[in-house]
Amino acid sequence: MGDYYIFGDASDGVTVSRLVRDFSINSREELDAHLMSHPEEMGRYIDLNLHYLPTASGPALGSLLPIIDAAAASSGIRPRISTISTLEADLFKTVNVVYVGFLSGLGPLQAPLFRASGFKIGANYDELIDKASGRHFKSDWGLVADGKVPQRDYGYLASLPGPAGNRIIIVAGTRDAAVAQMAEVSVDKQQLDTIDARSGGGAFEALFEVRTLGNLNLGSSLVLVRPIHADKIWQPDRAGE
Repeated sequence: MGDYYIFGDASDGVTVSRLVRDFSINSREELDAHLMSHPEEMGRYIDLNLHYLPTASGPALGSLLPIIDAAAASSGIRPRISTISTLEADLFKTVNVVYVGFLSGLGPLQAPLFRASGFKIGANYDELIDKASGRHFKSDWGLVADGKVPQRDYGYLASLPGPAGNRIIIVAGTRDAAVAQMAEVSVDKQQLDTIDARSGGGAFEALFEVRTLGNLNLGSSLVLVRPIHADKIWQPDRAGE
């Protein structure tokens, strides 16, 4: 599950008056490093050991767990639910992983995924850009500031080989509606058959445009499916790339 670290803001140096989410600070260690670089904020920003999950996490788990449980039962393995912040990186080498959450919450999966993906992150995590064509796919959540109700999110599915022959599945989206919708797509055999046919049956990525009413998912349409460059996933970044 993609989760997020939040910390306290005690502007008077005593009482925490608000909680802060900063995308550049994703753990207490990173908060400590930030405070070392900004000593003037010592005493104001405080680690509270708090994380939160997007509201779509519950509905998404409701859709996925029966399938995951059934798949695991044949091997005698009980699935484990973990947050991305507590999952040991070494596990990505040995176990099958299903990530559920926002594109912004991928944590250690983000670098290998987008190294191999045909997309890159745009101005923020509400936008994906196709590397080949330059086409932008942007959620409507930027319109909230204008008092409008978002009507479009983007959902993303991917199936990747792990470094030791294991399998990593990504069920993600720009916002809550897209995550919930992708969980529903992930257990829909007809839609999975379509993806399988178009991708050639191997590692793939698929992008969906999701119709929304705010955080409510109303349905989706498949925008594109393509094989993913599995040979690049676990290669280290090289200078200039």
